[in-house]
Amino acid sequence: MIRMWILMVTVLTATTTAVADVQEWFQITLNSTPAGWQHVVESASGDLRTHANVEEMRLARAGTEVKIRSSTVWVDRANGTPVSMTWKQELGGQPVETTWTFETDSVNVRVQQGTRTSVSQQPAPEGIWLTPLAARDFLKQRSEAGANEIVYRTIMPDLGLLPVMQTWKRVGPSVLNILGRPRPVTEWSVTTAGLPVEMSVWISKDWRNVRTTMKAAFGNICSTMTDQTTAQSLHAGPVPELFVSLFVQPTGTIKDLAKADRAQMKLTTVDGEALRLPSAGGQSVVNEADGQLTIEVAAEGSSEATPAELEDPSYRAASGMINSDDEAIQKLRDVALKPMSADATDALKAETLRRYVTSYITSKGLSTAFATASDAARTRAGDCSEHGVLLAAMLRSAGIPSRVASGLVYMDQINAFGWHMWTQGLIDGRWVDLDATMPRAFSPGHVLVATSAMSDGDGQRELVGLIGLLGNLNIEIVQVD
Repeated sequence: MIRMWILMVTVLTATTTAVADVQEWFQITLNSTPAGWQHVVESASGDLRTHANVEEMRLARAGTEVKIRSSTVWVDRANGTPVSMTWKQELGGQPVETTWTFETDSVNVRVQQGTRTSVSQQPAPEGIWLTPLAARDFLKQRSEAGANEIVYRTIMPDLGLLPVMQTWKRVGPSVLNILGRPRPVTEWSVTTAGLPVEMSVWISKDWRNVRTTMKAAFGNICSTMTDQTTAQSLHAGPVPELFVSLFVQPTGTIKDLAKADRAQMKLTTVDGEALRLPSAGGQSVVNEADGQLTIEVAAEGSSEATPAELEDPSYRAASGMINSDDEAIQKLRDVALKPMSADATDALKAETLRRYVTSYITSKGLSTAFATASDAARTRAGDCSEHGVLLAAMLRSAGIPSRVASGLVYMDQINAFGWHMWTQGLIDGRWVDLDATMPRAFSPGHVLVATSAMSDGDGQRELVGLIGLLGNLNIEIVQVD
C-alpha cells in the first residue's frame, strides 16, 4: 500500500504564464519525521514547456527500509495543448516507464521496462482538461480576478487518461517561514474527485507552491519548500513506519480464520464516513445500514462475472505490471503445467499455478515495494504484491483471465488484519480467489476492498479507494463457521 499514498504527495506545482527555468526542492515529512524529498523543474524551449517532478521516499515495513522513487514529466505548448506525459516508477525492481503521447483524436501509450517495450493506442480524453502548467495559468488568472472557488479538470498519471475534477477553495492569507525568511502566502483547500483526502496548499504572491499538507487517517503528510541539502538530508532516527502502524485489531469472538469455511464481519470507518465494499469472489455484502457494513466471506465462494467483465480485454492482455508476454513467465507457466493432461480444467490449472507461485518465490520479505511480475519471475523475491502479480501474469499466459485483489487478511499470530494483495481468476464465468502467499487458496480471513486489471496507466484508479481506509477501519468478527 506504500505506492498508493505517494499519489497524494504529488500536487500541481506553481508556474507563471511565461515559464522560466525553475528548480525547487521540497522536504516531505510524515508525522513531522523526514520521509523523502521532491524536486520540481520547469523550463521552456520555443513553444514547448516542460514540467518535471521527481519524488523519493524512505519508509519502513515492519522494520525493513524501502526506498521508492517516482517521476512525472509533462510537456505542453504555450497555449496549454498537451504534447506528452511520462511517468516512471522505481519500486524495488526494474523501473517501469509509461509515456502517453497526445494526438488529435488518440493517445499513443508506450510502456518500457528494461529492454521490453509495449505500444498501444487509447482514445483521447473527452472534454476540456488542463495540463499542470495550464492549470497554474488558469488558477493564477482566476485568483487574481478575485475568485474564491476555482474548479477545473486535469489528468494524473496514476489515474490514467480519465480526467479528474479538482476544486480549489480560498481559505485566506497568512505568513510562512520559507527558506529562512517570512513569506506572505494564501492558503487554499484542495480536493480531487475520487481521492478521499483533502489538501491544504499555500501559494506565494509570485504564485509558487511553498507548502502542501494532507491529513490522512494514518498520519499527516507535509511537503515544504527548502534547499536541496535540507530536502535530501537523511533522518538520523528510524524512518516512518507504514506497515505495522496500519494493522487493524479486530473485536469479537475470533477463531482460526485460516481454517474456517465461512465468516461474517461488521465493518465501520473510524471517521464515520460511509463504507462501500464490493461483492466479488468469495465476499458478499449482506447488509448495509447506519454506516455499518456486514460482509460474509466464504472460502469456497465465487461470484458471477458481469457481461462487461467477460468481454473486458484488460483481464487477458499483458501490461507493465502483469507482463504475461514475458519469456520468463511463459517458461514458468510451462514448467508448472507440464505434468498436467491436455484436458485439464481451468480450475485445476489455476490451482496448480497458485501452488507453483507459492513455492517458487523463495525470498519472502518486505524489502520490495511493488515489483512487476517479470521482476518476481527473475528474482524469486517479494511479498504479497509480487505473489499476486506473478500469479495473475501466469494465469493470463495460460489463457485464464485474471486481476489482482486488494484488501486485508487476518494474521492469527498477531491477532490483526494487515493490508494484503492476492489474485482472482476468471474460471467458468466466475471470479475465484487465489492467494499464492498461503497454503490454502483462500480463507474467510480476507476482506476485499478493490480489484484491478492493472492496465497500463489505469491500475491505480481502481485501487485509489484504499487510501481512505488506511488507518480508518474497524472490524468486528461476528461469526466463524
